Amino acid sequence: MTERDPAAMVESFQALRELVTRFPESTYTPDALKRMQYLVNALARFEVKVAEYYLRRKAYVAAVNRAQYAITNYPQAPALERAFVVLSQGYGAMGLEEQQRDAERLLQLNFPESRLLAEAKAKPWWNIF
Repeated sequence: MTERDPAAMVESFQALRELVTRFPESTYTPDALKRMQYLVNALARFEVKVAEYYLRRKAYVAAVNRAQYAITNYPQAPALERAFVVLSQGYGAMGLEEQQRDAERLLQLNFPESRLLAEAKAKPWWNIF
């Protein structure tokens, strides 16, 4: 889902939001709310995947901007754990140490059990240099 154009997900979300707004007492409303939450999570995952792509391409400003967009627009999504890692790595690559520390603090504050940052900083097993 994260590799497809998100326009269809946005349209689906808007249609479900209209259903929930116009017919709050409907038997379909609880299911629509769950589907809306799923779509929000999928949209957040999409943004983080794009940010990770930019990070791999060494487009650090674009990666940081995309990660910040995900954090701002999807504040409750589980994908934000990865977004904070992208922020930390992007800021670190640009030499912005204070912002990197802030991103790491926010990651620890929001996801205290997270191991993603440590895994991201570790060298790949095949890299011996």
